[in-house]
Amino acid sequence: LDGIEVEAAAFEPIVSDLVERLKHHPQQFTQLALLIQGREDYLPDHAYTTTVLAMATAAALKWSQRDVQLIGRTGLVFELGMLLVPERIRVGMCELSEIDRGRVQRHPVFTLSMLQAVKGIDPIVRLAALQHHERENGMGYPHNTRKDDICDLARVLAVADTFAAATEPRSYRNKKLPYTAMEETIRSTSTNSFWKPAARALVQAAGLFPVGSYVRLSNNGN
Repeated sequence: LDGIEVEAAAFEPIVSDLVERLKHHPQQFTQLALLIQGREDYLPDHAYTTTVLAMATAAALKWSQRDVQLIGRTGLVFELGMLLVPERIRVGMCELSEIDRGRVQRHPVFTLSMLQAVKGIDPIVRLAALQHHERENGMGYPHNTRKDDICDLARVLAVADTFAAATEPRSYRNKKLPYTAMEETIRSTSTNSFWKPAARALVQAAGLFPVGSYVRLSNNGN
């Protein structure tokens, strides 16, 4: 980002629009994320999907509008560091080597570095972007941070990010049905991977059978 100056205010129109949509259409809000069509260059779509899910989760947690806006701003920028990961690793078909996996696991640090160039951004946004792959049980990255040492924005972002990624297609795997992804997210709380209030709030916001799920009726539809 040498020589490039970015203003945090550049993201405000998107965040403000999402806040208004969430306020006036809370029941339909997560459809903005779950009905989006994935592209080969998935990062922009993934950032938007995660942002919508994170804001809906924050609202279900009864966070203030300011905090809902903060997590919206974070969701739009939290994966910037992936742009510094070689494209062959981001969208490649092959299983990652240990070296490649290490590069991917450095992307939150890359994001933090890139956000230093964003003027006017709240420090908590930088922290949440750095910590969004940390896990409650200390098994995350980049610093194996545990439980209450992870900021709440990052804890919500972790749940939204993981669920979003599972429901999006990648070159190396098919996307999962939203219900399957939700079931896996809930199951992950049993291993203390995710903050349980955030996982429960995501279910409340998106539903146990989110848009895009297929349900087999017990009477086979008759």
